[in-house]
Amino acid sequence: MTVTEEHQIRPGVVRRDYLDGLNATEAARAEELCAPLTDHVRALVREVRALMPDMHPQRREQAAHCLKRAAETLDASPRPGEAIPHTFDLAVSARSLLGLYRRPCPYSEG
Repeated sequence: MTVTEEHQIRPGVVRRDYLDGLNATEAARAEELCAPLTDHVRALVREVRALMPDMHPQRREQAAHCLKRAAETLDASPRPGEAIPHTFDLAVSARSLLGLYRRPCPYSEG
Protein backbone atom coordinates (compact mmCIF):
# COMPACT_ATOMS: atom_id res chain seq x y z
CA MET A 1 0.00 0.00 0.00
CA THR A 2 1.12 3.51 -0.70
CA VAL A 3 1.06 6.31 1.84
CA THR A 4 -1.99 7.78 0.10
CA GLU A 5 -3.90 4.48 0.31
CA GLU A 6 -3.19 4.34 4.05
CA HIS A 7 -4.10 8.00 4.62
CA GLN A 8 -6.68 8.34 7.36
CA ILE A 9 -9.08 11.24 7.15
CA ARG A 10 -8.83 13.28 10.30
CA PRO A 11 -11.19 16.23 9.81
CA GLY A 12 -9.38 18.50 12.27
CA VAL A 13 -6.05 17.96 10.52
CA VAL A 14 -7.60 18.40 7.08
CA ARG A 15 -9.24 21.64 8.24
CA ARG A 16 -5.99 22.97 9.73
CA ASP A 17 -4.09 22.18 6.53
CA TYR A 18 -6.67 23.63 4.15
CA LEU A 19 -6.90 26.82 6.23
CA ASP A 20 -3.10 27.10 6.10
CA GLY A 21 -3.24 26.48 2.35
CA LEU A 22 -5.90 29.11 1.78
CA ASN A 23 -3.79 31.63 3.67
CA ALA A 24 -0.31 30.67 2.43
CA THR A 25 1.44 33.77 1.12
CA GLU A 26 5.01 32.46 1.01
CA ALA A 27 6.13 29.99 -1.63
CA ALA A 28 8.11 27.88 0.86
CA ARG A 29 5.07 27.38 3.09
CA ALA A 30 2.87 26.63 0.09
CA GLU A 31 5.35 23.99 -1.07
CA GLU A 32 5.34 22.39 2.40
CA LEU A 33 1.56 22.10 2.29
CA CYS A 34 1.33 20.55 -1.18
CA ALA A 35 2.09 16.97 -0.08
CA PRO A 36 -0.28 16.78 2.89
CA LEU A 37 -3.05 18.55 0.99
CA THR A 38 -2.59 16.20 -1.95
CA ASP A 39 -2.90 13.21 0.41
CA HIS A 40 -6.03 14.69 2.00
CA VAL A 41 -7.65 15.36 -1.37
CA ARG A 42 -6.86 11.87 -2.71
CA ALA A 43 -8.30 10.22 0.40
CA LEU A 44 -11.38 12.44 0.35
CA VAL A 45 -11.97 11.78 -3.35
CA ARG A 46 -12.03 8.05 -2.63
CA GLU A 47 -14.45 8.46 0.29
CA VAL A 48 -16.80 10.92 -1.42
CA ARG A 49 -17.02 8.65 -4.49
CA ALA A 50 -18.07 5.81 -2.19
CA LEU A 51 -20.77 7.99 -0.60
CA MET A 52 -22.25 9.27 -3.87
CA PRO A 53 -24.77 6.47 -4.51
CA ASP A 54 -26.55 7.30 -1.24
CA MET A 55 -26.59 11.06 -1.77
CA HIS A 56 -29.64 13.12 -2.68
CA PRO A 57 -29.50 13.83 -6.45
CA GLN A 58 -28.72 17.52 -5.97
CA ARG A 59 -25.93 16.73 -3.50
CA ARG A 60 -24.63 14.09 -5.92
CA GLU A 61 -24.36 16.79 -8.61
CA GLN A 62 -22.38 18.96 -6.22
CA ALA A 63 -20.13 16.01 -5.42
CA ALA A 64 -19.55 15.29 -9.11
CA HIS A 65 -18.52 18.90 -9.69
CA CYS A 66 -16.14 18.86 -6.69
CA LEU A 67 -14.65 15.53 -7.75
CA LYS A 68 -14.07 16.79 -11.28
CA ARG A 69 -12.33 19.92 -10.01
CA ALA A 70 -10.27 17.88 -7.54
CA ALA A 71 -9.14 15.54 -10.34
CA GLU A 72 -8.08 18.53 -12.45
CA THR A 73 -6.13 19.96 -9.53
CA LEU A 74 -4.45 16.63 -8.74
CA ASP A 75 -3.50 16.18 -12.40
CA ALA A 76 -1.97 19.64 -12.62
CA SER A 77 1.75 19.98 -12.08
CA PRO A 78 2.59 23.43 -10.81
CA ARG A 79 5.26 25.22 -12.76
CA PRO A 80 8.09 26.91 -10.89
CA GLY A 81 6.74 29.88 -9.00
CA GLU A 82 3.17 28.54 -8.95
CA ALA A 83 3.20 26.77 -5.59
CA ILE A 84 0.90 29.33 -3.99
CA PRO A 85 -1.98 29.08 -6.51
CA HIS A 86 -1.64 25.28 -6.70
CA THR A 87 -1.74 24.99 -2.91
CA PHE A 88 -4.76 27.28 -2.86
CA ASP A 89 -6.54 25.03 -5.40
CA LEU A 90 -5.71 21.93 -3.32
CA ALA A 91 -7.03 23.68 -0.20
CA VAL A 92 -10.29 24.60 -1.95
CA SER A 93 -10.74 20.99 -3.05
CA ALA A 94 -9.96 19.67 0.44
CA ARG A 95 -12.46 22.08 1.97
CA SER A 96 -15.31 21.21 -0.40
CA LEU A 97 -14.67 17.47 -0.26
CA LEU A 98 -14.45 17.49 3.53
CA GLY A 99 -17.85 19.15 3.65
CA LEU A 100 -19.31 16.45 1.43
CA TYR A 101 -17.60 13.73 3.46
CA ARG A 102 -18.87 15.03 6.78
CA ARG A 103 -22.39 15.84 5.56
CA PRO A 104 -23.24 13.73 2.53
CA CYS A 105 -26.99 14.24 3.09
CA PRO A 106 -27.90 10.66 2.21
CA TYR A 107 -31.09 10.31 0.24
CA SER A 108 -33.81 8.65 2.26
CA GLU A 109 -37.25 7.70 1.11
CA GLY A 110 -40.30 7.96 3.25
